[in-house]
Amino acid sequence: MNAEGKRLAHIVKRTHKRLRRKYKEERDEQTIWTEHITREEELQCYSNSMVTLATQHWPSQQVMSQVDWCYQAVCQYYQGDRLSQANEKEARKMSHLNLSPLYTSPQRPSTILQVLDVGSCYNPFSNYPDWCVTAIDLYPANKSVKKGDFLNITITEPHNKHLYYIDPENISTVTPEDGEKKMGSEFENVKKMGIGFEDEKKMGSGFEDGKKMGGGFEDGKKMGGGFEDGEKMEYKIVENSVIPTEPNIRSVLPTKQNIASEIPTKTEQPSVLPTKTEQPSELPTTTEGPSVLPTKTEQPSELPTTIEGPSVLPTKTEQPSELPTCQEIRTLPGSFYDVVIFSLLLEYLPSPSQRLACCRNAYRVLKPGGILALITPDSKHQNANAHVYKLWRLSLSYLGFSRVKYQKCAHFHGLVFRKALCFEACLHDAARLMQDVKGVQVKGKFARIDYDKVKYEMYIPQDFNEDESDSEKE
Repeated sequence: MNAEGKRLAHIVKRTHKRLRRKYKEERDEQTIWTEHITREEELQCYSNSMVTLATQHWPSQQVMSQVDWCYQAVCQYYQGDRLSQANEKEARKMSHLNLSPLYTSPQRPSTILQVLDVGSCYNPFSNYPDWCVTAIDLYPANKSVKKGDFLNITITEPHNKHLYYIDPENISTVTPEDGEKKMGSEFENVKKMGIGFEDEKKMGSGFEDGKKMGGGFEDGKKMGGGFEDGEKMEYKIVENSVIPTEPNIRSVLPTKQNIASEIPTKTEQPSVLPTKTEQPSELPTTTEGPSVLPTKTEQPSELPTTIEGPSVLPTKTEQPSELPTCQEIRTLPGSFYDVVIFSLLLEYLPSPSQRLACCRNAYRVLKPGGILALITPDSKHQNANAHVYKLWRLSLSYLGFSRVKYQKCAHFHGLVFRKALCFEACLHDAARLMQDVKGVQVKGKFARIDYDKVKYEMYIPQDFNEDESDSEKE
C-alpha cells in the first residue's frame, strides 16, 4: 500500500482505537456511541477514507476482495448445495434431540434476494442485478445509501405470528439438561405468542373461550411455571402442539398499509440467478396508497425531501433516480431479509455488548434460514486469533445462529451464520461449544477471557491489546 493508502488506513484505525480506549476508560458505551454519531466532521472523514481505501487501494492488494467473497458465499448458500445441506443437518440434529422446528425449511428463492448491507458507506453490492440491496451507514458516501444507526434501529414485528422473536436476554439458563428455557417475546402489551390469537386469547391448540389447558394453565395466568404477570413464557420441550411445526414461511411479508411501503418488491426472475454484471446501482423509490407491494417501474418515482414515519426501502428500478441527501432509515421490517452483511463493521463498535446487540438485530430482520455474512480484518496467520472466532460461533449460538461457512483469506476472516429453524438446538450447540472452548489451553492475552460473559458479549482481538498506540498494527 502506498503512502496515501497508509494515511487513510491510519484514519480508520485511529477512529476505532479512540472509541475502544474511551470505552475502556469510561465504560459508558451508550454515551460514547451517542456522542460519536453526532460528530459530523469525523464521520465524513471516516466515510471518505473507507470509500477510497475500498475502491482504490485494497483491490490491488487482495486476491479476493471482501465484496467478492460475500457475493460468492451467498451464491454458494442459495444457488449451491449449502442451503439444502444446512436444512438436512438441522433436521438430523432436531430428530436426534427430539425437538421440533419453529419454521419450515427454507427453499431456494426464485426471486431477487433481499439484502441488508450495514455499515456500507458506498453500496458496493448494488452492481449485482440479482440482489435488491438496502444499504445503511452512519454517514452515506452516495445517494444510494441511507443514513441509519443499526445499533439503535426500530424493528417491526412480523405480521405472520409464526415469526415471533426470541430474546436471548430473557434466557436465564442455557444447559439443555434442564429441558426448560425462558423464551422472550417482542410482542407488546403482553400479547401471547403463537398463531390464531385474537383479543389475547390463551395459547394452545385446544383453547376455547379462555378455558384452561389440561393442567398447564392455573387460573389462566401461568403455564407450566412459565408465565409471570403475562410477561415471560417458560418454554419446555413438550408436545409438538405447543410450538407450530408447519408454518408457511412464504407469508412473511407484512400486509398492513402502514408497513407495505417499507418493503422492496421482489420481481420475478429465472430460478438461476444471473451472473455479476456492471450496472448502475439501484436506488430506492417510494410508494403510497394501497397495501399492495409496488411493482417494478420503467421510470423512478419522485421522492420527498424529508422522510416522516417508517423509512422507505429500495425497489429495483430501470434507471437510477435522484434522491435527497437527508433520507434516513429509522425502521426496518422483521423477518424480511434473505441476507444481512456486516463487512468491517463489528470492529467499529467500541464495546463487546454492542457488537452482540448488532448481531441480535440482524437475527430479528432475517427470515428463518436467512444468513448473516461477517467480514473482519486480520492480516495475521490463521491461528493467531482463531480462539476469538471460536467465541463468535459460541456467542452467536446463544442468539439462534448456526455457522455454515468460515474462511481465512489473506487480509480478513469471512464467516457465514444461518438463522436456525430451531432455537433450542442452538442452545444445545452452545453448551457443547462452551465445553470445547473451556477445554482449550489458551496462553497470552486471551487467557483472561471471562467465559461467563460470552453469552452477552462479542470480542475482537483488539479488545485484548494492552496498549493501542497509533503505531500498533491491527
